[in-house]
Amino acid sequence: MNWQDVSVRKRAPFPKVGDYVDFVIQDIAENQKGNGLALIQALWTDIVGERISSVSRPVSFEKGDLALKIRSSVWRQELHSQMSHIINAIHDKLPDIAVENIIFR
Repeated sequence: MNWQDVSVRKRAPFPKVGDYVDFVIQDIAENQKGNGLALIQALWTDIVGERISSVSRPVSFEKGDLALKIRSSVWRQELHSQMSHIINAIHDKLPDIAVENIIFR
């Protein structure tokens, strides 16, 4: 066998996981439209970031009121001061979810 005659096919590069993040988020949103709490929970880190999501979690959502379980009273006070920012972040990521108020527990 003559090695000069052997052709080598190059594989297409593997796609990066980051290329699919927006697609996955949109897919989750489409599948969970009727369940606001589940959708907020699924995207919580994406909505508020690692720091805030590590000290809080959505526990209920009824009639525009989103209840968050907060790790400590210090964090509760900090997040209360950022309530409008958090609500805006939710609306930016999930425009179909009408969060009007946040209850901190």
